[in-house]
Amino acid sequence: MNIKIKELRSKPYAVKASIKNLKKAYGFQYAVATLQDNDGTQTEAESIKQIIDLQNTVINFVIEILNLKEKEQGELEELEFETVTNIAMYISMRISGMSDEEINGTKSDEDEGLQ
Repeated sequence: MNIKIKELRSKPYAVKASIKNLKKAYGFQYAVATLQDNDGTQTEAESIKQIIDLQNTVINFVIEILNLKEKEQGELEELEFETVTNIAMYISMRISGMSDEEINGTKSDEDEGLQ
């Protein structure tokens, strides 16, 4: 499948919806879910470590799935973390079998719920 990430380049990336990539997508999703499950009993240092680990997981997920070259890796790390997380979520949804139309429909539904 082709995945276009406008923040990195205009040409789409060729990404396989392989089991290997699906496992990486689930690993990324698990890391996000683990951070969200924080029950508040962690020390500040533990919380910061968990955030750093999540940032590394998100960045590495995007780098590995898109097979980014060094220049693109640098560009990725210059983006805001929220943008990188959105890119990773988009990639994860595409690898999981969602189309752009389904993803855009999901975003619209979520946006409506926020109003």
